[in-house]
Amino acid sequence: MAWRIGAVALLSVWWRRPKAGGMQMMAWQFGPQLSDNSLTRFRLWAPDAIEQGWAVRLEVLGLGPTLMRESSHGWLEVEAPCGAGSRYWFRLDNGMSVPDPASRAQAVDVQGASIVCDASSYAWCNPDWLGRPLAEAVIHETDNDSHCSFMEVASHLPALAARGFTAVSLNPHAQDSVACKCFYAPLPFAPERSYGGLNQLRALVDRAHGLGMMVLVTLAYDQFVSEGNQLGHYASPFFQYNGSGNAINFQHPAVRQYFTENVLYWLIDFQIDGLYLVVADSAAAECWISELAATVRATLPEERRVHLLDCRV
Repeated sequence: MAWRIGAVALLSVWWRRPKAGGMQMMAWQFGPQLSDNSLTRFRLWAPDAIEQGWAVRLEVLGLGPTLMRESSHGWLEVEAPCGAGSRYWFRLDNGMSVPDPASRAQAVDVQGASIVCDASSYAWCNPDWLGRPLAEAVIHETDNDSHCSFMEVASHLPALAARGFTAVSLNPHAQDSVACKCFYAPLPFAPERSYGGLNQLRALVDRAHGLGMMVLVTLAYDQFVSEGNQLGHYASPFFQYNGSGNAINFQHPAVRQYFTENVLYWLIDFQIDGLYLVVADSAAAECWISELAATVRATLPEERRVHLLDCRV
């Protein structure tokens, strides 16, 4: 197993969260929301589809297609009688099937079906972990080229803790295509399936916390890869042309909400201790980062330390 220790620029400080509480369940705007074991709400931000009068359908494996109804501000939504483990996708009026851009897990890769997931399915062994000050961080950076599973990484944590490491940094593991596993991925909510999936990543974080170690994850928001990125077909305001390609449009409220929820998702559903935020350096991105910091402070409980590391490029 290949490992490397990398020099890491820590660009922000930790803060305490202002509200008391333990594990949280969020009412997400993006992604499927389980109402109970047999009912799920699905939402899709598709302003182009609405503007063009398209009929967009939810298709769940084993169920018939369901026409999504228009909500407000570019949103489509529908409820379906299905629960955790259900495979689904959205069918555009031109016949194209697209994954949920906030898919929590993919059945195969970015081109295939998304999967409804239940965040409460994992029983945390260390739910009272409070984190550590950033000044105590002695970081071991995993080597993405080793293609180790989450459980393989977890098995090395006791030895790392014994050597004095207090944090482990994971390279981006967001779901990418089978053909091209690269730094930028179009489904930033979905941990890479080939590394073990959601609960094995939670088990890695849980074991690290049991050893007194933090877990840091990199989230690359400066661009999306083109392969598997279907947003341009129904949500073109997600992007803006910056002279060299399509950049993330942080000026749009729905786009800012998408990435804010992605950050909160990693912090809450995976109990990640810190995030490296790789964002293109722009005035809109700077405003979003300030807005994000305020949202994190207002949303998460007081006692636990969380680190957001500004890595604008």
